[in-house]
Amino acid sequence: MPLFPSSPKGQNSNRRREREPGELRREGVGQAMDEGLVSVDKFSGGSQAYFLTHLHQDHTRGLGAAGGWRHGPLYCSLVTARLFPTRFPGVDASLLRPLAPGASASLSLSFPSTGRAVSVVVTAIPALHCPGSLMYLFRGDLGCMLYTGDFRWELRCERARAAKKALLDALAGDTVDVLYLDNTYCHPSLSFPPRPIVAEQIVNIIRAHPDHEVIIGVDTLGKEDLLLHISRALQTKVVQDSMKNNLVKNNMLKEFYIPTYIFVPESPVEKVSQIPSCPVIVFINTKSGGQLGHDLIVTYRKLLNNSQVFDLLEEAPDKVLHKLYGNMERLKRDGDTVAAEIHRRLRLIVAGGDGTAGWLLGVVSDLKLVHPPPVATVPLGTGNNLPYSFGWGKRNPGTDEKSVLSFLQSVRQAKEMKIDSWHIVMKMESRKSSTCDPIAPLDLPHSLHAFHRVPNNPQDKEYSCTFRGGFWNYFSMGMDAQVSYAFHSERKLHPEKFKNQLSNQKTYLKLACTQGWFCASLCHPMSRNIAHLSKVKIMKKSGKWETLEIPQSIRSIVCLNLPSFSGGLNPWGTPSERKQRKRDLVMPPLVDDGLLEIVGFKDAWHGLVLLSPKGHGTRLAQAHRVQFKFHKGATDHAYMRLDGEPWNQPLPKDDGKVLVEISHAGQVKMLATKNCIAKGIHEALAMSTVHPESSSSSDDTDDDDDFAEERKNFGAALSFRYMDDVTKEEKLTQSRFLYMRLGALVCPIITKSILKHTQDMPVCH
Repeated sequence: MPLFPSSPKGQNSNRRREREPGELRREGVGQAMDEGLVSVDKFSGGSQAYFLTHLHQDHTRGLGAAGGWRHGPLYCSLVTARLFPTRFPGVDASLLRPLAPGASASLSLSFPSTGRAVSVVVTAIPALHCPGSLMYLFRGDLGCMLYTGDFRWELRCERARAAKKALLDALAGDTVDVLYLDNTYCHPSLSFPPRPIVAEQIVNIIRAHPDHEVIIGVDTLGKEDLLLHISRALQTKVVQDSMKNNLVKNNMLKEFYIPTYIFVPESPVEKVSQIPSCPVIVFINTKSGGQLGHDLIVTYRKLLNNSQVFDLLEEAPDKVLHKLYGNMERLKRDGDTVAAEIHRRLRLIVAGGDGTAGWLLGVVSDLKLVHPPPVATVPLGTGNNLPYSFGWGKRNPGTDEKSVLSFLQSVRQAKEMKIDSWHIVMKMESRKSSTCDPIAPLDLPHSLHAFHRVPNNPQDKEYSCTFRGGFWNYFSMGMDAQVSYAFHSERKLHPEKFKNQLSNQKTYLKLACTQGWFCASLCHPMSRNIAHLSKVKIMKKSGKWETLEIPQSIRSIVCLNLPSFSGGLNPWGTPSERKQRKRDLVMPPLVDDGLLEIVGFKDAWHGLVLLSPKGHGTRLAQAHRVQFKFHKGATDHAYMRLDGEPWNQPLPKDDGKVLVEISHAGQVKMLATKNCIAKGIHEALAMSTVHPESSSSSDDTDDDDDFAEERKNFGAALSFRYMDDVTKEEKLTQSRFLYMRLGALVCPIITKSILKHTQDMPVCH
């Protein structure tokens, strides 16, 4: 309700609004003085100045929103300003405006609808409800208003008399036009003894039980004077034990808690004390990080609801999210406000390597949600390029409660950031006599999926295998993928040897030496070089395919989306302005510009150059789409890698064909900390950097594209459908079934046509 209503039509803007003196407004917590002017204990945004009476939870709703307070100047007491960072660590301290008791501040405001200027003076009056509590007296062009908030003025209290004098001095003989009074305990039947009497009664109880330990529950501000009185009266110390810490921890965890009925349709609806400001769902790959994955899931399940923490070895993320969003839609239709807010605020946490993170990102992309949740990544892998790029670090985290609580707080404060998604399609076509076999499903990366459809000439080909998937960090091919494949194969055979990140990295380096990566020219034939393996084409934003010339010495090629590769190295580096102009490069490379940076390496020594400050690989191009067409007979296989997950790709020796195409496929939302090294278009604009080819949402596709059907999804999950869509689909399915039965009876030709149509439909595995 407006505290400063607009002046009636025709009334002089400088006149005070006419109102009976002493008019009383009995209001709930949190008031907006006027649309777009001033708010007290109400923090939903849209005002020009905000005021906080004190730090009790029922007066701070909205301040704990994800990302921290960012809406505007926030006035409070000096004590509240000191305590604020401990309660809301994500706040921008420059927005706090501390007021001492009795101090005043001038506000220059304007009505958003008319632009008319309004002058207001606010004075802080001690409320004595708890440390730092204030009343606010507003005087100015639109009248005199007093907002009490929670207060406690007792007749015999010296501080109350001083507060009353401060209020009368601030009024200077003026009359309060509107009083906003907290009336929670104003009923005559409610009578409370003065605080000094209560404190003395408690001291007497303690004295009467000298052999007992006395525990005083202090879960919020307001009991400090009582504790001091007890300490002085009994000449003893007051000791804070872990109970207080547990209460603080439990209050914090409520911000992340999701009740069971949100996940399980059959469970009874729970009453929650508060709507979580940052509800999270946690997916953990318990095989990652040696024993760390298992330890981490134990800690998360101890702190959060078991229903919101999932082991990826037991439950696939697509099934979890399908069920969750289906249930939330049903609850929202039934008017469940908790489900609606959880749906709006939901954030995902995935703990694992880059491949595990890519698996979840593919699922979120394929669900095609109207408001997809952003994702935070816990570095449990060996390279951890995705977590490192967005500020989550590259070292495996601690699994104790303190470390997990710290990570949850970082998730709550993290900002959302969009990154490009990249679709990859691999098509294998072979004639009947071919020796090229498809990849075994168990050898596929998590983010690569089989896609089946009938080949154009079934009589001519024994099979036509197509695989599709996505990546968010990099696709690589060549010797780096070969070393990675050897590492993963060794880990499958001897998982007990891969228990921590440091030993994994040592094993990786050892395999790089034994695989000949440091003496590639001696250990590997020229047929293993990229230029001999495949013909590479690229498409820039212009939309025309052009051949990319690969130097003969390049044995590894990387298509890079993020500024991190092989555990935090940046292969692209920072080219000089001369090289930028010569090669038509767009700088700086951004994670949401719709372009991949393509880099080549000759051998491991070339890779070690990245350790120097200005080191980089061989910059080949920037592209919106990339195509690899493999030469027949060059070799019988090639090693490839998607976001850290390698595989051995068979190649044809005859007239068969293997074609790999990478294309831009929209964007996903990541969560980034203040240590994020990835840069997006918004950051580039803030640095006044011109990025002419940047495109945050374009998905260029050709109408005659051979892979148009495959590129509709990554294949990680079926798109989520809302209730109306499901009902329509069920009716359509029933119609098809009836049509097929009639066709079987009336016209066999129609039946064959329908069967052929269903064979052409994609199948996800």
